[in-house]
Amino acid sequence: MKKRKVKRTVSLVIVLFILLLVVNILTDSTSKKLKKLKYQDKTISVIKDLKIQDVVIKNNKYSKTLEEAILNNQFYQENIDFYYEFEYRNDDKFINHLNSLIKLGYNKMQITEIFDSMSSDDIEVLLKYNYISNISDYLKYSYFNINYLDRYIEYEKSTSYDKEKLITYVNIGLDKDFYSDYKIVDNPSSNLVLVNKYNLLPSDYVPSDLVTLSNSYSLVNVKMTSEAALNFEQLSSDASVVGLSILGMSGYRSYDYQKNLYERYKENDPDKVDTYSARPGASEHQTGLALDVETKTTIYTDFGKTNEYKWLKQNAHKYGFIIRYTHENTHITGYKQEEWHIRYVGVDVATYIYENNITFDEYYVRFIENSN
Repeated sequence: MKKRKVKRTVSLVIVLFILLLVVNILTDSTSKKLKKLKYQDKTISVIKDLKIQDVVIKNNKYSKTLEEAILNNQFYQENIDFYYEFEYRNDDKFINHLNSLIKLGYNKMQITEIFDSMSSDDIEVLLKYNYISNISDYLKYSYFNINYLDRYIEYEKSTSYDKEKLITYVNIGLDKDFYSDYKIVDNPSSNLVLVNKYNLLPSDYVPSDLVTLSNSYSLVNVKMTSEAALNFEQLSSDASVVGLSILGMSGYRSYDYQKNLYERYKENDPDKVDTYSARPGASEHQTGLALDVETKTTIYTDFGKTNEYKWLKQNAHKYGFIIRYTHENTHITGYKQEEWHIRYVGVDVATYIYENNITFDEYYVRFIENSN
């Protein structure tokens, strides 16, 4: 009887030993497989504690994102497929952002677009909102500004614009009344400075390179910046070759000059003055890049009736100029049509504006405002 008990005990010990041996072998095998996938020892330990080794081994590839989530105590088992989907970015907020976007309901495609299109700081702003189902419609435009999201949403309620126009118009400021929320520009000497009813020049700004146009191409004492003047004189000269006269009649105006001009107009026409005269600081003339033109026989207010105007519409961009205020863009600029007012922006930009039939305001917020 005792011998039989001893035999049973021995058999039980042997079985337990074998089981322990098998477990150790399997455990050792698991560790080897995880090490082969390049996971750190401390990561492997946690993987085993979480009992996700089978899933990790089945994926058969290393995921830096998964490892960082595990090591930083930001791992959620339900997100494991996403960890494999997204390559780790060297950003200490990346895992938290990924987990948060998943929790909000964004799918893999949307999260890819968000990470590809937005900075870490922008994503922080996005996470303050509930799930935005049409986020992709915004992100396709590089000039989408997450800080304006509330304004986009609100403006969309009162308009029927597509997303491209909606974003562009809000970026310009058109969801707000003219002059109601303006800023002082920080690049007044740039050929591409945007001056309008939302972007004003400093009151003390005077271009450093003003020159006087030759009397052959202008009336008396008309000034522009040197580059703009050189290009206008070439424009005027080429027009004369085909029997046309395009002459500069009003170029650079100081802040004080514009102030006096505006106040005089306002006194006589307070209701409509803002549709044809810029408030001080809001005039492109102060940049030295704008010019009002006329012909030898026609005053500037009738310039739109002339052959010179027809020629200018087709050729101004070749010299770096645009016709700044047209009937079609009144809702953007806030000014009635001024066929005689041209603005220098350089040949490349002027050509793009001409070929795409947009305003400088639209061009600026799409391609310049956030380019740096």
